[in-house]
Amino acid sequence: MVYLPITFYITMHIGKVCYTNGEQYLARIINDHPEIVKAINSLLLIGYYLLNLGYAAITLSFWPNIDNWIILTETIGTKLGQIILLLGVMHFNNMLMTYLIAQRINRTQTKNLNHTNN
Repeated sequence: MVYLPITFYITMHIGKVCYTNGEQYLARIINDHPEIVKAINSLLLIGYYLLNLGYAAITLSFWPNIDNWIILTETIGTKLGQIILLLGVMHFNNMLMTYLIAQRINRTQTKNLNHTNN
């Protein structure tokens, strides 16, 4: 009863922040392709929600028996820490992947421009 609302709130709040700021980041690294920026940003958000909320739900089956408040507090802290660590790893992975995708798009665009000018 405590873990899921906290996890849901953290996931939704961080997702909203990353979505808002991610669009600006993507727009900066993917030049002149606003439709690609919106599509990538939306897909990242959907994947983020599905992965994190699915992971949070699955981890419930691995909880120890909760006999007292100390075990409850330790378990919630551990599980929330795992979710937050997963969020951090996913964030850096997404940043790397979007950077690599943008490099490929910009390289292709530059080649096409150079080919057209020659």
